[in-house]
Amino acid sequence: THSTRQVINGIGVDGRFTSSEGTCLYGTYENKGGNPDSPTPQEHCGTQVDRQTYQALDSKLAADCAALGSGQITGSGGNYDAYPGNYSDIFPNVSPAGTLRLHQGLYCLNHGLKLARTWTITTDLNNNGQYDANEGVLLYAPSDEITFNGGSTIHIHAVTAPGCDQEGYNGLLIYLPLTNDSTVKIAGGNSSTFTGTILAPASLITLEGGSGGYSDTLDLETQLLG
Repeated sequence: THSTRQVINGIGVDGRFTSSEGTCLYGTYENKGGNPDSPTPQEHCGTQVDRQTYQALDSKLAADCAALGSGQITGSGGNYDAYPGNYSDIFPNVSPAGTLRLHQGLYCLNHGLKLARTWTITTDLNNNGQYDANEGVLLYAPSDEITFNGGSTIHIHAVTAPGCDQEGYNGLLIYLPLTNDSTVKIAGGNSSTFTGTILAPASLITLEGGSGGYSDTLDLETQLLG
């Protein structure tokens, strides 16, 4: 369920999709599930982004990742803290699965992200339900896929601190460059929430509802470009 109107392109949705203020599609719309969508998405609206728009962002991210060094996950026994930097393995590569707190910053996921087990992942470090100035992440995958499975509880949001506008990251939650056409898959479940832009211009983005019925939700406070 969305609180704002979205402009989306190249999105596959598995399940009931509701939008309080409508959905705008750059391309065309097809309902394969049999259940009516309300309101019906509007086709052929919005504009395609010029591919050159991404070049400055790509160059900045490459430089910033090189400057960050290695990322680190600390903790044990299913209680972990992750910190910004470069990750050379599929993220998160720790065991056993448990709770993972993502500290604010840029995560350079050089082999993508794949949740194959049940996790609780959050950017709400103080658990106050607010988007504080010292919280929020950008998950950057220069290669490989981004997959959140439906068995996990995910509450993550982009950086929204005022000063981050100068960095070009403010409001950007997940980014795959044009050179990475791997799939982005986000599966609902346990009332998971994703807040911020998901930008993957060369990728298929797939959204799936949870398996527990309409009470098992995926909440997207976002815009999707795929």
